[in-house]
Amino acid sequence: MTGYVYSLGQTNKTIGFIPFKFSDAKNLSDTYKILFGDFDAMEQRKDYEELMGKKIKDACKLGSIGIQALEPKGLAEYFKDKSKTLKFTKSAKIKKNELEEDFVFREQKTKKKQYEELITFRTYKIWLITMITKNKEEVLDYTSEIAKKLSEFRFADKKGSTKYSNLVNELFKSSNKKMFLNSLTEILKLEQDDNIGYLKELRDKVHLMNSEDFGYFVTLLKFDYAYQQKEN
Repeated sequence: MTGYVYSLGQTNKTIGFIPFKFSDAKNLSDTYKILFGDFDAMEQRKDYEELMGKKIKDACKLGSIGIQALEPKGLAEYFKDKSKTLKFTKSAKIKKNELEEDFVFREQKTKKKQYEELITFRTYKIWLITMITKNKEEVLDYTSEIAKKLSEFRFADKKGSTKYSNLVNELFKSSNKKMFLNSLTEILKLEQDDNIGYLKELRDKVHLMNSEDFGYFVTLLKFDYAYQQKEN
């Protein structure tokens, strides 16, 4: 559908005729249902929809209002800074000599923050999946599975060592496929021989991706990995 975009105020502004791709918004909603269930999709709809979308002026610069215009707030920061990732608040635990009512109050605040972090993670995840142009169905659970494997790799390191953790973090900082595959090779050298299948599969998938899809994919994988680490 084509709409006419303008603003009436102290200074009238006219942008012009802009196409609106409503099917893109439906794709995001459908992906949320598939990943997190119909109930959560309905109950959390208001919360995740509030995170969606650029300012109308910036969105119109794209030429149409579609999936790119619905990019969630704050996500662009993670594309600019590859070392930046999502942070998840750990569950509250009662402190020594803490009054029960104080703990309950602190726990409520923690749960509220955890819910906000969960909605942000889920909103970013469905947008990134929808942006990936090929084999979208395969990506739905794939990055979560790989993130779990990488998490297991990290915790197989010697106690007190950060070598494995650093290797995984370097993987996520990759700004292009060559850097990613080089980092993957370093992990492959240390992974157990009977557990390297997922790394070879990941290598093959990344090799076939275009540059744009790779950017979305590695960011999605980084977020899934951070989610895996939230209680560790």
